[in-house]
Amino acid sequence: MRFSEIINQARALLQEKGRITHGALKREFDLDDAAFEDLKAELISGEEVAREESDRVLVWAGGNSRYPPLTEDPTPSPAAISEPTPTGERRQLTVMFCDLVGSTALSEKFDPEDLQAIVLTYQEISHQVVDRYDGFVAQYLGDGVLVYFGYPTAHDDDAARAVHAGLEIVSDLQAARNRFPSQVQVRIGIHTGPCVVGQMGGGARQEELALGKAPNIAARIQGCAEPDTVFISADTLQLVDGLFQTEDRGVHELKGISAPQALYRIEAEGRAQNRFEAALRAGLTPLVGRDFELGVLQQSWRKARAGDGQIVLLTGEPGIGKSRLVEELKILIDDGVARRIEFRCSPYHQNSALYPVIDHLQRLLRFSPADGPEEKLSKLQMQLDTYRFPQTDTFPLLAALLTLPPPADAPSLDVSPRKRKELTQKALAAWLIEESERTPIYNAWEDLHWADPSTLELLDLLIPQAPTSQLMLLLTFRPEFEPPWGSRSYLSHLTLGRLETSQVNDMVSQVTGGKALPEEVAQQIVDKTDGVPLFVEELTKMVVESDLVRVVDDHYELTRPLPPLAIPSTLQDSLMARLDRLATVREIAQLGATLGREFSYQLLAAASPLDDEVLERGLDELVRAEMVHQRGLPPAARYVFKHALIRDTAYGSLLKSRRVQLHLQVAQVLEERFPEIVETQPELVAYHYTEAGRDKQAISYWQQASERASQRSATNEAISHASNGLRLVEAL
Repeated sequence: MRFSEIINQARALLQEKGRITHGALKREFDLDDAAFEDLKAELISGEEVAREESDRVLVWAGGNSRYPPLTEDPTPSPAAISEPTPTGERRQLTVMFCDLVGSTALSEKFDPEDLQAIVLTYQEISHQVVDRYDGFVAQYLGDGVLVYFGYPTAHDDDAARAVHAGLEIVSDLQAARNRFPSQVQVRIGIHTGPCVVGQMGGGARQEELALGKAPNIAARIQGCAEPDTVFISADTLQLVDGLFQTEDRGVHELKGISAPQALYRIEAEGRAQNRFEAALRAGLTPLVGRDFELGVLQQSWRKARAGDGQIVLLTGEPGIGKSRLVEELKILIDDGVARRIEFRCSPYHQNSALYPVIDHLQRLLRFSPADGPEEKLSKLQMQLDTYRFPQTDTFPLLAALLTLPPPADAPSLDVSPRKRKELTQKALAAWLIEESERTPIYNAWEDLHWADPSTLELLDLLIPQAPTSQLMLLLTFRPEFEPPWGSRSYLSHLTLGRLETSQVNDMVSQVTGGKALPEEVAQQIVDKTDGVPLFVEELTKMVVESDLVRVVDDHYELTRPLPPLAIPSTLQDSLMARLDRLATVREIAQLGATLGREFSYQLLAAASPLDDEVLERGLDELVRAEMVHQRGLPPAARYVFKHALIRDTAYGSLLKSRRVQLHLQVAQVLEERFPEIVETQPELVAYHYTEAGRDKQAISYWQQASERASQRSATNEAISHASNGLRLVEAL
């Protein structure tokens, strides 16, 4: 085929389809890279009938395309075409606004250059703290600092990270008094809410900013705070309740904010280290559906008590109930003889050597902020005096581990840092083994997916010594952690699965206090939570605490028609964090979410601008991460989101304008390439046209769907489809 013929056919194909990937054109005409570049140059620069999008898609720009552009109006005005296309994503953010107190007075007191040095030092200290908690400094506004937690990467505990950071900014500035020529104080306000985050600005000046009420409310809250205090809103408190000591500061009218806001001052960090511990202090709902797993753990404990030490690796996704099983076993073995030792890894200290051990020792020795170095050394010596293992080196080693000065009467350790670490790890292992010689030990190591390398090395020393001791090690972690300890006769693996439907219903009943929910509400909870205990509990709590239902005698009744249940704010950060861990394939997940909870490879490939190789590689990554499950092989494969709430999160993160584009694209692809679906499932095409705002096309398909359902005597479905169409007719 002559190149001129390829140009003509490629032009016709692009005009017909409206948009086509580079890979598809190469395959269609068997082009090598050089020939394809020539073809692209001819269509874009020579004939000016195409434009390039995202470096991988050609879009028809010559007019008279079979498909209208992906906008609300099929023939937009020139003004509309010139408007910038919104980019970004929707997500829940915890916003912190930090402001320097008395900056006007400082500007009058100091030369501008000296004032600049003060502000730069304050900004540097603030930035270092924010970095520690993986926050994002969005803007320096003169003497103010605007910070986002939850962007660009979400975490399970973004609200808690923001509050920790606020407290540390205050304390670090106080500790750095000698770096300032005058007293420097700050006010900090924190609020959590939905935002749209993306590139803002014009010309060469672009910034990543969040729009929504949250940044404004955080700034207003900051204005209510006293110097060197951290104030938070009720929305943020809901996410950190129990993790911090708070003081209720009443309801405030905030300038420019319509609804009054309840504000709370953060007094100090609480004793609970995570939301599970906070819930534990408030009281847990009865355990449901874990009899088998508890039985396995109890059997391992009986063996360990008899001197046949055991290791149990307990794995499961976030919210599946790992910490709850650790706690339940602790209660069951509380016989007054056995000893329980718990180490918890922290997401904030993944690079702090032996952090879980240091944290445990500080609590075991009952260190308090008022203790001086000598008093802390005394407490450590008193504890060590109760053990038999060699202590000549142990005392100075553990003193150094706890950042204490060398004991006065202890020999100096003239060894390399590496050797010091090895000796410290051996001393810690000897301590735990001697404990197990005295009495049976239940030793839990939680959240090893956050463990620092030195902690894992300590476990490497400890695990081989377990089988000859009265020691049971219970190690918990998420699926992404790969335990390095291989297969051993005394090591068992336990993976927590999802609850069955009957168990979910039992758990819902526990949360509601035995009051039955309306059947359709209970069914939505079952469908959306997929048997994950945390999801079940939080979604049920959201329902009973909302105005969607009211108590009538011994049950709940709906107060209005039931909408699709929203994602609780207490789960949004955790769900978004799962998506962010797969940032490179998130767009595939979002397109799949647009298609629904379940989708086919063929439809996804037809609607995606990616070529087959890239798409299959991305889907494989989603499958490996257990974001989706796969049935069959491409091109006949089908995929289903593992959790409905994950699907909802992926879809909800799309801008509304992007959702409209994708739904329109899917509807058009269905019409062009899947006539059998159009024939047998007109309601699917109707749905996508409805979500795309193309009411006229949607009405026609809703009518077809209603007629088809009537022919099959599916009366309820026929009424539902007809009602959907009539609502659109009324809106015209």
